[in-house]
Amino acid sequence: MKFSSWMFVALIGLLLLQLLPGVGEIAGLFGAALLSSLAAHACLIALGVEVYSGRRARLWLAIPALAYGGYYAVFLSQYALIVAEEADLRARNPVAALEFDPKIHSLLDHSDPGDAKFLLSHFQIPVVYDGPGDDPTFLAHYKYPDIYNNEALKYEFKQYEANRLISAAQCQAAENELRSEDPVGDLTRPRIERIRLEDLETEKLPCILTLREPLTARLVAVTRRFDKHYNALSFAPTERFIDFSLDGHLFASYRQATAGRLSPLPLFGVGCVWMEPISTVPCGVGAYQETRSLDDLPAAATRTAPYAPIAIVLGLRGYSAGRIAALGAQPDDGEAAARLAPHFARQANLRTAAKAFYFDRFVAFLKNTHGEGDAYDYAAPVSDSEKAFVQQALDQWPDRAALLLPDMATTLAREVFGAPPNYCGASWLDVLLRALVRMPAAAFDQLSGDGLKALSAALGRVQSCHPDLRALRARIEAANLKGQGTAPDKPAP
Repeated sequence: MKFSSWMFVALIGLLLLQLLPGVGEIAGLFGAALLSSLAAHACLIALGVEVYSGRRARLWLAIPALAYGGYYAVFLSQYALIVAEEADLRARNPVAALEFDPKIHSLLDHSDPGDAKFLLSHFQIPVVYDGPGDDPTFLAHYKYPDIYNNEALKYEFKQYEANRLISAAQCQAAENELRSEDPVGDLTRPRIERIRLEDLETEKLPCILTLREPLTARLVAVTRRFDKHYNALSFAPTERFIDFSLDGHLFASYRQATAGRLSPLPLFGVGCVWMEPISTVPCGVGAYQETRSLDDLPAAATRTAPYAPIAIVLGLRGYSAGRIAALGAQPDDGEAAARLAPHFARQANLRTAAKAFYFDRFVAFLKNTHGEGDAYDYAAPVSDSEKAFVQQALDQWPDRAALLLPDMATTLAREVFGAPPNYCGASWLDVLLRALVRMPAAAFDQLSGDGLKALSAALGRVQSCHPDLRALRARIEAANLKGQGTAPDKPAP
């Protein structure tokens, strides 16, 4: 039996092996599909050699001729389709469809998150706005959900995220200001990102300041959409469009495309590839192809500038190395600080709202624990940020805090003698203990002798929670003895 016949038998055997349930999956793990593909090529090549050597009739040559001829027929038709598609892209894509003027236009780029940084570092445009924009719920942050989910305090901030190029000196000044800030809403926090260009020192280059700003000019919006989808049988290119609109009216579309390209070598195979879930037998003939982006640069556009469809359509001019370096070397003129000022003002307003909100929650906790059907659980978890806001409120409003002392004492005595499972840690009771520690000594004068005794006894149960509670208990006992006209012999144990 000739070699081509042996390879054909091996091919049939490998295919049957791959079709068997259970066995085929194991065979696939050991490369049975690759082996069957090699057997198919060996069979076809052997047929050609055997016909050439006279060991088979010439009619057998039709089998490898059809297999390889069909592959290269598809290869050539695919090449012709790609050439025609590229010619159509270069002919139809617009160049300078709008003379973009930063004084009268605002560029909002929804197309790609990385485009803003690329445009700012390579083209002469001062600011690029980014989406989502017009979103009143972006402050619904996980860190402070009670603030942002409260309708009375929700800050509806319908502005876009502006990416702006600033000098190296302004970068340093802005970084120093932001480094010292403890933001309330992280999603509104400005960001600074250094740009990196070849052959230039990063520290001397401008950087990108990102913060929320309102649109100040006519809106030029950029979005992406997909139109045609790749078809494995027709090898049709996948097309996508970058749409440009001015004040909501479409004025240009830049078309891009990718297409699959067969290898010049006949890298096709036959076999089965088992995947989960298995609905049909996944066997057949396939060919390797790579996906490549087609040349869509219009003939009127220069090929020396960095490739950026947005810059092509809007006629943006590129930076030279000297120009971008000169921008980075400009002195700090206070522009960045002026743009950050609204952010810091907004943070101050949010911080005030947060302190008032959590102080009210703390008061509600004290009031509600006195009756039945408590609205607040003394052991309910409280975040570190909530604790901090309550403590800041107590410090800021000492008169209001002093008025709460009788409620604090009553609540503490009630809860700690109710045999709670845990009164230390992240709970409202822990907030209460910290508030007592921060209370001025004069505030305890308003408690009666029995009230001071009850508070001292309660602190004796929880003084291990915080190191300052033991000293606080000693102060309270001293105040109690002072009220009785005696002096303490020693600190409370």
